[in-house]
Amino acid sequence: MVQQQVTERLVRSDKDLNSNSKTDFALPRIMSSALCMASSPMGHGAQIVVATGHQDRTVRLWQTLAEPQPKQTLSGHAGPIYGCSVSSDGHLIASASHDRTVRVWSPEGRCLAVCLGPNAAARACCFHPTQPALVAAAYHDGTIVIWRAREGRRLVTLKSDHVGIRCLAYDPAGRLLAATADDGSVTLWDTSGDSLRLVSAHEA
Repeated sequence: MVQQQVTERLVRSDKDLNSNSKTDFALPRIMSSALCMASSPMGHGAQIVVATGHQDRTVRLWQTLAEPQPKQTLSGHAGPIYGCSVSSDGHLIASASHDRTVRVWSPEGRCLAVCLGPNAAARACCFHPTQPALVAAAYHDGTIVIWRAREGRRLVTLKSDHVGIRCLAYDPAGRLLAATADDGSVTLWDTSGDSLRLVSAHEA
């Protein structure tokens, strides 16, 4: 069957907040639904990687400032990809899947680690902004796990009172980790000390 393609227009702002320049590129999207997207920071020139996670259980890597075609299609997950993230140095890609795993990939498409979480779908993942060896993953049952990415080793397990976590993000300095859930709640953890502690939980 011939696959139709549509074009999404994506606009990336330059890192310099005082600059008015922008990078504008077109990213073809194949019909299999893209459920998530992540990109490496600006500054890698033609090696900028955009990762998209899809309903068909694949992760696609795009070299968007060169030819706008997938550079790699990564297979291995047994369920849809709900979350993806690219490390701050651009050397690692993580994907979170309904199959309960977070997979860590190289930009060349090699699977470096498989992180098996609790008995719940992995819904989101994000790399630490200043420690790219660490990746946090959120699961549908409210569990959050921080993994050592290349080793697939569990470092810290957190538990939110809210199930159905959909989004997970660090602040730019990596001192706070925030999770949002289906009920609209936002939970914050302080990650700057020796141990992670709950800062606040905002109800919807």
